[in-house]
Amino acid sequence: MFKYLLTAASAIAFSFVGAMGLPAQAQPPTLVAQAGISNAASISSQELEQFATAIEQLLVLEQTAQQRIASAIENQGFSRERFGQIYQAQQDSTVTPDPAISADEQQRFERVVETAIEIQEEVQQQKQQAVQNQGLDLDRFNEILTAVQEDEALQQQVEQMLQQ
Repeated sequence: MFKYLLTAASAIAFSFVGAMGLPAQAQPPTLVAQAGISNAASISSQELEQFATAIEQLLVLEQTAQQRIASAIENQGFSRERFGQIYQAQQDSTVTPDPAISADEQQRFERVVETAIEIQEEVQQQKQQAVQNQGLDLDRFNEILTAVQEDEALQQQVEQMLQQ
């Protein structure tokens, strides 16, 4: 579970929409960027607690965004399977969905993508605010994330904080 939390945190901006292969200008800015390696000894207990609380909040925001996107898919009349088929065809011109994509489906697909981008942009701002509300700036959050990913002792400390 903890490995999942760290993976989700490090990929926080690459959720459903980011994975859709949208043009770079259409994707929201990332919260978790490549950060320099931080010395674990320079992370205070308070910062580690702030980090753990921020991680919990980020995951809730991400789950909510994914649920909203899933609802957008369903609201446009797609099953997840059919949406996935159309998505694959959009990404790989050698893939031909069966049945073929109708003009109506293409329009509905594009509406879902637009909605998903809007959701991700909104949630991205909420994620940044959640980190800042914990008293961490984004650079420091990224430094701590990198340190936690690379230091098993820090991972265990954060895992214990998350289980409380």
